[in-house]
Amino acid sequence: MSGSDFEDHLRRSVLSNFVFNLIINGGLAWWLLGKASLLTPWQDPAYGPDLVITGFLLCAIVAAIVMEINRRGALRGEAAPVPARWASRATASDTNRWGICLAAGLLGAAVSAIAVIACGAWVGALTVPAYAIFKGVWAGLLAAVVVVPATVLGCERGRADHARS
Repeated sequence: MSGSDFEDHLRRSVLSNFVFNLIINGGLAWWLLGKASLLTPWQDPAYGPDLVITGFLLCAIVAAIVMEINRRGALRGEAAPVPARWASRATASDTNRWGICLAAGLLGAAVSAIAVIACGAWVGALTVPAYAIFKGVWAGLLAAVVVVPATVLGCERGRADHARS
């Protein structure tokens, strides 16, 4: 794969993760909270805790899965070299995958908390359909953002592991 192949792979991965998480998380929000008439940011029934927990879990899990898929692809020699403009400053051998997943989760939770505060201040309560759409789009965007560094780190780690073996 060339640099453009890497970017095509990255584009497909970002789009597929966005669509998958939009559908799954929007559907889960509708299914789990569908009996409520109105959701407030923090009072029962609330969308705040749901969004913050989703931010943490989604970012940590997507980072773990995407890094591992790309690491294994690089180990088999199927991954394109990461173009210099995408390469991270840390060497692949210095990356701690679990630490990166935890950091991604914490960052996702923090960004989601800010979104809850902004949404609560701007619109306050939401209907279940409005929240399901919001949560689906939010989860899709979070996943799409996490995919980019996770792909780069996974490819770099896999190539470093391949070079050592």
